[in-house]
Amino acid sequence: MGNKMELSKNYIPNEIESKWYEYWIEKDYFSSKPDGRESYTVVIPPPNVTGILHMGHCLNNTIQDILVRRARMQGKNACWVPGTDHASIATEAKVVSMLRERGITKSSLTRSEFLEYAWEWKEKYGGIILQQLRKIGCSLDWNRTSFTMDPDYYNSVMNVFIDLYKKGHIYRGKRMINWDVKAKTALSDEEVIYKEVQSKLYYIKYFLEADLTSTDHGLPYKVSYITIATVRPETILGDAAICVNPNDERYKHLHGKYAYVPLINRKIKIIPDEYVTLDFGTGALKVTPAHDMNDYQLGQKYNLEIIDTMNDDGTMSEAATGYAGIDRFEVRKKIVVDLAAAGHIEKIDEYQNQMGFSERTDAVVEPRLSLQWWVSMKQLAAPALSAVMEDEIHFHPAKFKNLYRHWMENIKDWCISRQLWWGHQIPAWYAPDGSFAVAKTAAEALAQLQEQYPDSIFQLADLRQDEDCLDTWFSSWLWPFEVFKGLSHPGNKEAAYYYPTSTLVTAPEIIFFWVARMIMAGYEYQQAKPFKDVYFTGIVRDKLGRKMSKSLGNSPDLLGLIEQYGADAVRFGILIASPAGNDILFDEAALEQGRNFNNKLWNALKLVKMWEARTVLESGPEAVEGGPGLVNKVNVESDFAIQWFENRLNEAVAEVEAQMIQFKLSEALKTIYSLIWDDFCSWYLEWVKPGFEQPVDAVVYQKTIYFFEKLMELLHPIMPFITEEIYHLLGNQQDDLCVKQQQKAASTNITILAAGTLLKTVISALRDARNKQQLKPKDTIVLHIQTDDKTGYKAIESILIKQVNASEIRYTATAIAHTIIVNIGQDKFFIESEKQLDTAAMKASLLKDLTYEQNFLASVIKKLSNEKFVQNAKPEVIVLERKKQADSETRILAIEEGLKSL
Repeated sequence: MGNKMELSKNYIPNEIESKWYEYWIEKDYFSSKPDGRESYTVVIPPPNVTGILHMGHCLNNTIQDILVRRARMQGKNACWVPGTDHASIATEAKVVSMLRERGITKSSLTRSEFLEYAWEWKEKYGGIILQQLRKIGCSLDWNRTSFTMDPDYYNSVMNVFIDLYKKGHIYRGKRMINWDVKAKTALSDEEVIYKEVQSKLYYIKYFLEADLTSTDHGLPYKVSYITIATVRPETILGDAAICVNPNDERYKHLHGKYAYVPLINRKIKIIPDEYVTLDFGTGALKVTPAHDMNDYQLGQKYNLEIIDTMNDDGTMSEAATGYAGIDRFEVRKKIVVDLAAAGHIEKIDEYQNQMGFSERTDAVVEPRLSLQWWVSMKQLAAPALSAVMEDEIHFHPAKFKNLYRHWMENIKDWCISRQLWWGHQIPAWYAPDGSFAVAKTAAEALAQLQEQYPDSIFQLADLRQDEDCLDTWFSSWLWPFEVFKGLSHPGNKEAAYYYPTSTLVTAPEIIFFWVARMIMAGYEYQQAKPFKDVYFTGIVRDKLGRKMSKSLGNSPDLLGLIEQYGADAVRFGILIASPAGNDILFDEAALEQGRNFNNKLWNALKLVKMWEARTVLESGPEAVEGGPGLVNKVNVESDFAIQWFENRLNEAVAEVEAQMIQFKLSEALKTIYSLIWDDFCSWYLEWVKPGFEQPVDAVVYQKTIYFFEKLMELLHPIMPFITEEIYHLLGNQQDDLCVKQQQKAASTNITILAAGTLLKTVISALRDARNKQQLKPKDTIVLHIQTDDKTGYKAIESILIKQVNASEIRYTATAIAHTIIVNIGQDKFFIESEKQLDTAAMKASLLKDLTYEQNFLASVIKKLSNEKFVQNAKPEVIVLERKKQADSETRILAIEEGLKSL
């Protein structure tokens, strides 16, 4: 699919990207079937069906694509499974909103009618995000697209629920849960996000049952009330007791006495309990068992009345005397006015506290007593904890192991029922008398109930299935094996081949929601870990460090950015700023850097293509095989340049290999970027570039093409589109980069690499010195080198002459007067020019260099004379510091000599 057309001024990504993506799909390069090769399997973290592509998806999927493309080029059978999650809460909200636009309320529909609308919505919008992933070049096996409510998948979720229930891991119980008043459903602890908020702390007086004089307790005044501090005054309507610390001298005389709840005059007992700390608030705590997790525990302990004053939508219930039907926050304002009017407010303070918000709807969560389904986690968590702690599963970066361990060791039971219709309906069936059975069908449930209660007279029609559906994470924890039907079709060939998967790429904020639970499910249902490695990306934040969100308006339009910069530049920009596990401060400048890199590659291509014409034109008797009349006379400088770049390329390939194995993807990109931009474009192409109107010799041209192809091969997993395009424009290729097999790095010649480094250093230093003395590039010089190692310079002489525009290089044992002096390491360079030198400027420059060197030397000596540093530092660090000292002393001597010669 090569292209011989004239190249555009700049690289134009849009047409090229769609052309290549369609071509790869047509060639079926992304599809995978089990065979004899080693598998490399990645399952996509399934985005919500409601999702549209944002920067987090871009980062996560770019990283997965890099890993998958690289594995494919290493000869592995790469399989990347796409799919979506049914996302109960988010999708139900979207469907309700769609119905509202059509003038339909959810309450007017039966469950099956509502689900018809939900499936309609899913079919219309559910695939958008997967289509968008094509835009960033994701090489997913689209034939394998999965959905958490596909028939087989649904069936597996039911089987897991029934199995865990039979094993005693699932139970139904009335407990305090987190309630989302907007979605009207229970939430698990992990779905509650705690934020620091500015609240008010209300000090409320509860009048005591009788006036009690305290003179016999050493208090000269009359105590007629007890003060309680609360941030939620609306909950006083559900108060069942007041609690004080038994050792608090202020309240010892009130133990067992009674007070009245303000406004409603309910009589409640004052109970002593260690739970209340002496220094918290006023030392007295109101106990509202229906509306606080800890109060509920106290209520159980003292058998207190549970008064639920709130409806499921966050309005007050009939039990909230005088405030029924009003929203909780409105009641807060109203009740404070009423309390003040009745003389119950002592004072109001500003107060900072942590408040729980729903991860899905951002509504303030209400603790509520509710009958829900739960998974008992302790037993399931044990094998999943040891797998990570013993490195059977590797976390990258490893710092997340501690976070994981802390959560797993303190794991709480998981509330899995949700008061929603879209999702996996709980397979529990209730008889009219409240008895129930857990089974796949009503018929199976009836058989169980008849066996359990032989005297029962229930019919099939009497049974009612549980209305609730399961937490979305209860289906997605099966994802790594169920996408291969590992549970619905046990022991099948695909599951045996692809499971355990290779790498999971995910965000640290779902380490508990998803990662931990997948590990548990893997050991429980496949007796094997779900993946070998977990790569945690950071969170994408804006330049100010804020998390990206619609409400802040700081989340860029990703598709717009792809349109503007191209997918390769977006992939480059997001990866260059993404060290594993650390947050990314997204800046559009990184995308501009990516676009500039594209143009750098494009310009290098145009330069090399111009050489092609000059190689062909120069026909001659020395033509070699491989092209019409190619001149084959490799000069000395080109020979060194080729040898050096070959070694530099091999060195970089080995570096990238090591970085990729350690999941240092951002560092790998930086290595490749520097190799291409600096070593290839700025140095190698300059060194082999023919003189004005000179021919290009065949070997140089062929080697340059070969190097360019190898660079595109190395960069391809990260920037797939431009690399495939350039690869095909470089020659008439018989293969495609997408599936080209990468070779392992060859060994390197350290001597040649050192000579190349020396050459780059010397050229840069001499050019810098020429500029400072205002020597124009066309002004020729004579270069004198004072060195103990002439042989080190012999190999690079010819390139050095050309690059610094010297007429000749001479070696000297002494300083040369009236020259520009440059010191590099132990060597000295004297630039002799016919142009009159500005000695005053040279002197000023040398004095400035001398001051810098003297300060540097002083800092090194200070470090080496610090006993503590010398005792604690590694031996190699001391050696390095001593070398710095010696080099600096040599440079100072050279500068002083230079000043003398002036």
